Amino acid sequence: MPSELIRKADDTLYEHLYRFRIFDYLNPLNRLEEKDKFLTAWRNGETYHPVFEYKKLPASLGKIETSLKNLKFDQSALAKLYESTRDEYLSVIGLLRVRGKENFGEKVTEVYGAPKIDAIEKNQDIFKKESRFQRPLEIGIKALSETLRNKIREERIEGWEITEDPLCVDFAEADVSHHKIRLQTGLLISKKDMRRLRYRLIQVHLYRAQNGERQTYKIFGIGTAGAWATEEALAMNFEKTLSLADTDMIRVYAGKFWACALAPVHSFYGVFSKLETEFDLETAYTLTESVKRGLANTVQTGGWTRDHTCFIEQKKISNLSKEDLRLLYTGRISLQQLDLVRHMISKEELISPAFLPR
Repeated sequence: MPSELIRKADDTLYEHLYRFRIFDYLNPLNRLEEKDKFLTAWRNGETYHPVFEYKKLPASLGKIETSLKNLKFDQSALAKLYESTRDEYLSVIGLLRVRGKENFGEKVTEVYGAPKIDAIEKNQDIFKKESRFQRPLEIGIKALSETLRNKIREERIEGWEITEDPLCVDFAEADVSHHKIRLQTGLLISKKDMRRLRYRLIQVHLYRAQNGERQTYKIFGIGTAGAWATEEALAMNFEKTLSLADTDMIRVYAGKFWACALAPVHSFYGVFSKLETEFDLETAYTLTESVKRGLANTVQTGGWTRDHTCFIEQKKISNLSKEDLRLLYTGRISLQQLDLVRHMISKEELISPAFLPR
């Protein structure tokens, strides 16, 4: 049975964080207008730096911080999981508090670190081997939405909505906080990439969320410390082993990592100028916007460079056994919690995952 301190932590985290989505406050409200201004200026040979506006932070943020800081923990392994998760969310709230300020990028690096030089060079080698990326124009939002809905119905998963989101910076996002799959407005993909997204969004993101919500401990549905990076790495691992990611997608991933390395030392225009040599304008803009969100005046260096952490996790995941990969589906957990999860399942404190990839 969980201790009173664990019960309190579980209830508090659920109350404050289950519906908390960081991108509600990091994705620019005026992103489409700024994109149009930037690309128009670029085509005319002019320099323009987007000026981003954001949703106001909730008035309750201070109370949430205080409530999280006041949690008490014992020395058990499970308590340490709750404590590290609490600390990660406090760090995220701290980043939101400096959103739009000059030190935002510096604070992001303090929390998530910076890409390693050897990893940057390895990703750069991909651009030497492949030709310039041009986004395919085969499948649009309606077709992708329909195939996702059909797959969700087939899996008998209820309560999820597919929506086109004009504020979605990434091509597609599984928003667990609101049970929505958000698709970027105007998204156009290839037939193969539709299969990749269907697998990633449903058989990785939704499956882990569904399994987590079946657990007695609500933290496994919310997401533990490090769960985001592990989940992205897990999706990338399956894309590779199942040959779902073609050379174009591998190139985009390399571009995401490169953008994370460029952002700390370049402005928006500077990052885009580099990426545009390897990608079409739409893709180069999306990759740049992804790492420059969180800034107000994007002439500044720095930005939201968290994405590089999933590439570190992917290398670790590629060496896991089938049993450990299966355990990662127990809920929204990270690699660091595998031993604890294995122990809790053996003690029947957690149930084995019901939704598993095929």
